[in-house]
Amino acid sequence: MGGDCLNFGCVPSKALISSARLVQRIRESEKWGLDRQEPEFAFEKVFERMRARRARIAPKDSQERFESLGVNVFHGEARFVSPHEVEVNGQRLRAKNFVIATGSRAVIPKIEGIDQVRYFTNETIFDELKAKPESMIVLGGGPIGCELAQTFCRLGTQVTIIQRGDQLLPKEDRDVAEFLERRLINEGVRIIKNVDARSVATTDAGKIALEFLDRQPGRLAERTFFADALLVAIGRSPNLQSLDLRSAGVNVHETGVR
Repeated sequence: MGGDCLNFGCVPSKALISSARLVQRIRESEKWGLDRQEPEFAFEKVFERMRARRARIAPKDSQERFESLGVNVFHGEARFVSPHEVEVNGQRLRAKNFVIATGSRAVIPKIEGIDQVRYFTNETIFDELKAKPESMIVLGGGPIGCELAQTFCRLGTQVTIIQRGDQLLPKEDRDVAEFLERRLINEGVRIIKNVDARSVATTDAGKIALEFLDRQPGRLAERTFFADALLVAIGRSPNLQSLDLRSAGVNVHETGVR
């Protein structure tokens, strides 16, 4: 239990961010009147700390804790059979009102070769990444992509953000997005906007090769970037596929409840 926040959202990401922020402050120690120095740290220990923080919080979101508070917990996939009934593992539960809080999952782009390469999302990187990649391509310039791009850059990875549109954080005000872009560039993140990812493959040397169409004004061309790791962060999709919300009279579409 615990959902996005505990397992692969704010808890692990903010634990990494706090370590990366300290690394960056040491790197910028001259601002505080100290001699500049390059911070020394073990990437693996930073990840161990993150996982330990997550494990310490996990009991607060456990089945046992909720049951101790008087909450009935049912494991399984629920589906609506009527506006006031859901079925879980063959058992029907009735209620006057239902709260739908099923979370979301990472959207995987439909580009050639994506199912043939190893890539990370925010749902896998905190557990499956075992060593620091020397370079990383971040596909997507939204909140998740930007915060993890900055974090890994601060931890010593060469990071490139590939953004389809002409602005990072496309749902935010342009002046805010431009401020963030300047900050990321100043810290060493490479940002490429106005591009369409075309295909991805693994080279004989084990690198990720991402081919994309560069749509910069006056510079239409196909380009290829290489990196040790690929992080897919193009957006989220709601976990509604098994609920059969139409049986409850709820109007739904690909991006959520209408």
